[in-house]
Amino acid sequence: MLTTNCIAKVFSKNNIENVSNGDFSHLAKIVKAYTDNFNKVFTLADIFDFCFDILRKEYRNEYFYKNIIANKILMGRHSLSSSTMLSEFRVGGNKADCVIINQISTCYEIKTDFDNLNRLEGQLKSYLELFDKVYVVVSDKHLQTVSTLIPVEVGIINLTNKSTLKEIKKAEIVKRKLNISMLMHSLRIEEYKYLVKSIYGYVPQVSNTEIFSACEELLLNCNNALVRTNYKKTLLKTRDVDKIFLYSLPSSLKITGINSDLKKQHREDLINNIHSTYSKDLLCTSLY
Repeated sequence: MLTTNCIAKVFSKNNIENVSNGDFSHLAKIVKAYTDNFNKVFTLADIFDFCFDILRKEYRNEYFYKNIIANKILMGRHSLSSSTMLSEFRVGGNKADCVIINQISTCYEIKTDFDNLNRLEGQLKSYLELFDKVYVVVSDKHLQTVSTLIPVEVGIINLTNKSTLKEIKKAEIVKRKLNISMLMHSLRIEEYKYLVKSIYGYVPQVSNTEIFSACEELLLNCNNALVRTNYKKTLLKTRDVDKIFLYSLPSSLKITGINSDLKKQHREDLINNIHSTYSKDLLCTSLY
């Protein structure tokens, strides 16, 4: 049998790129190691789903948590026509694990069983300066400790032993003032320019070295609630998910579709490759 780390690498960016390019060698190793678990003919999607099920039973890592959130919250509760999801979104000196944007912005900070809680208080402090709602997502292991660490506004979601998401404490709408400086550093240049234009109707005509400061000053002098509303609209436009691509992926790869920076042709190739059928003998020849 293969190690859980080897199984987890199936979902790595490098392996996804390889599969889009027709290199199935890592997937072939899975089939060879677990040959009795596969029919004579199968798809690569079957392999990904099989590996995700192993993660569910033996190794609920960060990828597993994020993919559950993508399936059960983004796609299970919201419409992709009015919502988007960001992964590893920079917030000050931290990166928010998952952020879902629609009419409100909700941050989901993940703490797996393999994580410690040393940085949690600092992370939550920064997230409360940027998002409308903040949740910590944990298993039973950290549940009690997290409940003693979080600010009053922060909610808790339990990833249960059955891999469902159970709201333990409801997050409150954050009423703190939006941190404009932090927001500016979280956005790309085209995003904060778009944000300023959406509010003021123009972008400052200054040099590239001055545009950040000019936009920041305008936002600092703007109604805070207006900035909060329009930055969500900005991210909905600039960070929208590829809906066709996402719907074409198996459930085990939804967060991969959200995170993917594959070009259009490579996305099409990935979809074609994972939904085509293969035999054990044909696939395993790629090992030799």
